[in-house]
Amino acid sequence: MTDPLTAWLKAVKTRLTKATPRPWISKWSGYRGVYDSRGLRIFDITTNTPDEDAQFIVHAPTDLARAVALVEAAKGMEQALTRCAEGAFLVAQRKELRSVAKDALTRWHAAVERINNP
Repeated sequence: MTDPLTAWLKAVKTRLTKATPRPWISKWSGYRGVYDSRGLRIFDITTNTPDEDAQFIVHAPTDLARAVALVEAAKGMEQALTRCAEGAFLVAQRKELRSVAKDALTRWHAAVERINNP
């Protein structure tokens, strides 16, 4: 089953893929709007919209794509760290088993020595 974060990342990436190709720009061209890289108006911005909001809209696809990439990288790091932790646990178990095996072997040799030299 897919975890919620993976499902969300997939949905966001799908929306980014289906959105008008980037980069977007905010400009006046008869209308104040957001335009794609070909100069086609994607949507109008009202004259009441602060430029900060227009810039937020313009940069949203690129910023969101970067955020998704960073979250995916963090997920990858989490998975790698989990594997490292699991590996460290197995090594610790092996060392413990090694010492148990070494102790058993020492006891076996001692028993064999006692049998051979009563």
